[in-house]
Amino acid sequence: MRSPRLDGAVLLLLANFAVFPGPANAESPWDLFYVPIGHWSYQVFDRLASLGLISLDAITARPITQREARRLVEEAVSRARTADSWIVGLVEHDLRRLNEQFSMSSRFEIQARSLIYNRAPEFTPAQSRGVSSAAATLVLGDDWLLFGRAAGGESPGDPPAGEIYTALQVGSVSLQLGRTSSSWGPSLRTGLLLSDNAGTLPLFRLTAELPQARLTKIVASLERSGGSPPGPIVLFATRLDWMVTP
Repeated sequence: MRSPRLDGAVLLLLANFAVFPGPANAESPWDLFYVPIGHWSYQVFDRLASLGLISLDAITARPITQREARRLVEEAVSRARTADSWIVGLVEHDLRRLNEQFSMSSRFEIQARSLIYNRAPEFTPAQSRGVSSAAATLVLGDDWLLFGRAAGGESPGDPPAGEIYTALQVGSVSLQLGRTSSSWGPSLRTGLLLSDNAGTLPLFRLTAELPQARLTKIVASLERSGGSPPGPIVLFATRLDWMVTP
């Protein structure tokens, strides 16, 4: 049963979210940064999807860019305005965390602008899988960046976790080339799954944002030792998700 009105605390929460997040289509090279697959935000997005506040297909092909993550936060806030108050109460903490993580606050804009103009790297700790790591992002242009992350604390048998890639935006098409990870979960129209158990892999990723759809193409080298025939296996994968963009 839908609540006829939201209480004052819920209205205040949604009003705050309406002020702070930056626009989903903000033109910034930082939007090209891919949120690591093990980042805590994916679990939060899964919960929001289970409550109908965002599309499930929008977060089953991972990783997503910072721009896409910010768009999903705005979508969840928009849908929360017409949701039952008990749903808003369940996700209040989650929305606040996502807002703090992905919004373009004025302080971050000043810091990012300085880094862009000076072409200087930014060093940040990774927040994925509890693995200690250090990362650096080098902005090479308005639509181009280079990212690298060295992971530590791994056991000899663990899959590789380090990343280094370049990301480029050309219109509505995003390109990524380097060593990184990829994970495709189930969707309503496909059973093709890709697991991130193999760790990071050399790959090329193309993502095209179409009206009401997203096309993802991956060419990756599946590294292995032994087997017949010897050598790596090349994976070609294509995924089309409908109704994942506004």
